Amino acid sequence: MQYQREPFSRQSGVLTVHFGNGHDNLAGNVFYVPATSDLAIDEPAAYIVSLSRSVLDVAVMNGFDVTSTLVPPAYDLGGRTAADYWSGSVAPVYGGGIVRTTVWDTNTADDFVPGRGLYSYFYWCT
Repeated sequence: MQYQREPFSRQSGVLTVHFGNGHDNLAGNVFYVPATSDLAIDEPAAYIVSLSRSVLDVAVMNGFDVTSTLVPPAYDLGGRTAADYWSGSVAPVYGGGIVRTTVWDTNTADDFVPGRGLYSYFYWCT
């Protein structure tokens, strides 16, 4: 696994979302969620990527209970349960968020590793 220090380029297929103020960089695929606090390293959180209520991917940090969030009518689970979309938990180290390790999706925490950095970022490879 290679960790990069500079913002990821659009060609790399990586989306970076930062919870906190900053300036979006469309060309670099880096986006900020303003007026929010940086997530604490041990803050439970979940990221749900969806399109038209269909779940594309899920990532859980620090034991967040996704079963109460990933429910209809907000999401169309197609007759499946939240457990079909995710199991396990990843814990960031030093505020580095989590980094997807592969394009293959196993719907488990094995798809991600702790990031290394000073800010709470979430890296999503597309």
